[in-house]
Amino acid sequence: MNFKNAIAVLFLAISASCASTNEGWDEPLQSWGELKTVLRGGQTEGRVDLAEAASRPGTWGIGAVAGLTGEILVRNGIVWIGRVTGPAECVTASGVPAGEKATLLAVTTVEAWSESQLPRDMDMEELEEHICGLASTVGLPEKGPFPFEVEGGIDGLELHVLNGMCPYAADELPPENDPFRLASSHEHGLVVGFFADGLGGVLTHFGDRNHSHVLILGDDPVVGHFDGGVFRAGSILRLPLR
Repeated sequence: MNFKNAIAVLFLAISASCASTNEGWDEPLQSWGELKTVLRGGQTEGRVDLAEAASRPGTWGIGAVAGLTGEILVRNGIVWIGRVTGPAECVTASGVPAGEKATLLAVTTVEAWSESQLPRDMDMEELEEHICGLASTVGLPEKGPFPFEVEGGIDGLELHVLNGMCPYAADELPPENDPFRLASSHEHGLVVGFFADGLGGVLTHFGDRNHSHVLILGDDPVVGHFDGGVFRAGSILRLPLR
């Protein structure tokens, strides 16, 4: 499937699912780049101006900077970028430098969210099942694609920040392309992602039903790809709501 056909599938999936109900979120999902061609195929050129595509109020999304030189998280039009600056060093900042381009980017517009508290501790696989159970109650397609957000405590958080190559796409990376990795016993974080069952290699990594990035706020913020962790009971799950 080529890129244009893949995007058509995304739009048709949203349109078809929303045509079957008069309730629920129905905003289009815009996407540039496919994971299989960018991360595994090495086609990491800039595809879209990041400020133009993402710096609008109401925009949520995730992506990677051209050249795989940083991780992107977008929340309500505020763009956060995490970059590797040295061995085991990472700098995260909000805002988009002039001319910054993304090689991977998926964004959408959300004007309102439904909120619920997680009833128990959940890892990502358990969270996916929980999201599936809630999706129909707010008019979302069972398999997606749609955005979600989780805010709260995360135990055993693991994340990485790209440094020119994807650790998922190679058995061994050259030392100069080692990603920044963080493993923490407990953090308060914000996860932004897309639930998309069946879009492996396009919007999610193969074998995954979601693609998510995490933002740790504080004096030393960090944005990275969410690799694992347990969301604590009481964390707030947000799903898009018309």
